[in-house]
Amino acid sequence: MSDTDPSKPRRPSFSAAARAITIVKVKQRSYYIHQDFLTHYSPYFRAALEGPFKDAEEGVMSLSNVSTCTFDMFVNWLYTQEFPTPDEDPTPLGDPAYRTNFGRDGNLMTENLIDLYIFADGHDTPLLRRDVINQMCQRYWSQQPSYKAIINTFSRLSKSSPLRRFLIDSYCNDFNMGIDDIELRALLPNDCLFGVMLRHADKILELNGDKKVCEAYALHPCDYHEHANTAEDEQCKMKRRRL
Repeated sequence: MSDTDPSKPRRPSFSAAARAITIVKVKQRSYYIHQDFLTHYSPYFRAALEGPFKDAEEGVMSLSNVSTCTFDMFVNWLYTQEFPTPDEDPTPLGDPAYRTNFGRDGNLMTENLIDLYIFADGHDTPLLRRDVINQMCQRYWSQQPSYKAIINTFSRLSKSSPLRRFLIDSYCNDFNMGIDDIELRALLPNDCLFGVMLRHADKILELNGDKKVCEAYALHPCDYHEHANTAEDEQCKMKRRRL
């Protein structure tokens, strides 16, 4: 996420960013942020701070429905275009819970990245959404989103959201049974389940000429017979092979 990326507009310089705004957050925690950075990356903040219907009064904004953990990550990205690391604890007194936001590989947990994407979606920060997607694409195979993350995403983002589509594709590409949660399974949204069905069907059609794929998905009657034991099952299969 280098600042030399030609697809990204050059970020404001600290020497030119003279204005500051206090953003009051959860538990009345205050963040002092250069306004030029907020308005540069987010049309939401631009409208709130500079538009005709300003939400901010006397340089103060209050944000709801966002945790300090998520906003800490946003502020880190806002100034560095990078995601925080376990050693970059932004909490004022060094919160021991901060390190729980990271996996064994030192990267942010998938759930935290999803929360950050949801924030970027609600506060119109497209470059942050792109960076989150890039990060998740690099590691979806090693840290697959949990059912809880799926439920959270589908309840808060629109049907056209790229993140919803990404989560569906990641489940189709490499589903890890280790994340299966029987209690949460019943709460998975229908849009996700149906989306996985449709995407999986598309993939099968794409690979329909592959002999191994065709064999793997072939329907065999014995798989649905109510055989009493393994021996009877094998005997049935042998009989069908001779037909």
